[in-house]
Order: sequence, then structure tokens, then C-alpha cells
Amino acid sequence: GMWGADDPDDRMPMVWPGLAYDDAEHDPLQWPRKRETVAFDRELFRFYQDAVRLRRQTTALRRGGFQMVATDDASQTLAFVRESDSDWALVAINRHQQPQQIILQRDQLPQMNQEALQCVLRSEPNSRHNIVALTPMHVQLDLPPLTGVVCVASKPNR
Repeated sequence: GMWGADDPDDRMPMVWPGLAYDDAEHDPLQWPRKRETVAFDRELFRFYQDAVRLRRQTTALRRGGFQMVATDDASQTLAFVRESDSDWALVAINRHQQPQQIILQRDQLPQMNQEALQCVLRSEPNSRHNIVALTPMHVQLDLPPLTGVVCVASKPNR
């Protein structure tokens, strides 16, 4: 993963396994800061690998149209859909320090096959928290604090 603070510190290079790094003690302008250990983060690296794999496997994430379906400044949440001819993806993000709920009307979303919506990538991969509840009229997303999820569905054959 990457380390650092605000701009321009957020442009530090990727930390790779097998390389030794000095601890960070100064910001890019050489101002002292709290000592920070710089080391390879295997869990974060796996998350990036999973995200890249999902993008390669899901047409909508590569070439799909984009539609914002929910935004709420107070709850610091947003959700958007990417849609292709064969599949679609729903991305939902909670930037709040507290759990948040996003409820979408089914008619805001593309049609889906019977297998429904599958959450395939979570920013909190070890969580056992059930994020999505489907009803005939709604899709309800219950997101833990500071998390995101990508759900995908194939479209019915026409």
C-alpha cells in the first residue's frame, strides 16, 4: 500500500514486498512528524488484486454507463451504478464514522436475473456483516463505518 498524509504526501510510491524502507519521520517539506513505520501491507495488496480482477471480469466496470443513484451529505454516503448490455455493478460507499443505511428503489436499478445481486468486493473483507437485503420493492445496503462494497448482477436474457 501507500503511506503518507495530505497532499503532496499522499503521492508516496507503492510499498512492495522484499524491499526495506526507512521509517517516515518528516513530511515532503522536511517538517518533523510522528514516526511512522513503512512496510508492505499484504491485506491491502490482496484487496487491490481483487479489485483489479473484478474489473477485468465485469464488463460494466470496464465499459459501462454511469448513473449516480444515491448521495447524502449528512450521512456521507453515495451509491452509483455502472451498466453494460450483459451485467451491472452497484458501488456503495460510507465515509461516515457510524454505520449507515442506503435504501434504493428497485426501479432505480437495472433488471437482474434470479441470482440477484452478489456482493463480490468489500473494503472490509473479513466482516461477516450482511450488507444487502432485497425486497420486491427495495435494495437495502447496511454499511459499516468507513467502508465500501461492490455488488454485481447479470441481466436477464432478452
